[in-house]
Amino acid sequence: MFTTEELKNIDCTYFHIISAGCYCVTLQSRNTNHYWHIIHQQYPSFTTCKIQHKHKQSSPFHEQGTAPTLGQAIDKIKAHDFYHPYVKHKLKNLSDYWPDRLSAKDKPARPVFLLSFQVLFMLSQSLNP
Repeated sequence: MFTTEELKNIDCTYFHIISAGCYCVTLQSRNTNHYWHIIHQQYPSFTTCKIQHKHKQSSPFHEQGTAPTLGQAIDKIKAHDFYHPYVKHKLKNLSDYWPDRLSAKDKPARPVFLLSFQVLFMLSQSLNP
């Protein structure tokens, strides 16, 4: 179950909160306008958050991954948003896509889960020279 503290820590300047409850949160990124649905799953020996994603309101959600906590799920979403313009728009400079929208605090650290986005980016560059 998501705690009140976790729900209060959602960055309202980065996300539009569509709904937030004790078992699921639905957000819209203000940077990419993508929709995100985070579902809290509790098992006997551990808990996890399932992350679902869609590009348009009319599209169905698809699986995007998991994270141990709501905060880490939000970090994964921000990482996706950070690397999305490079992959989709093949940009070399982030300011071409987000001139003044991304502050230093929104730029994610480089944790291990970003490696998959970097590999995806490198593959997309090698397939589309």
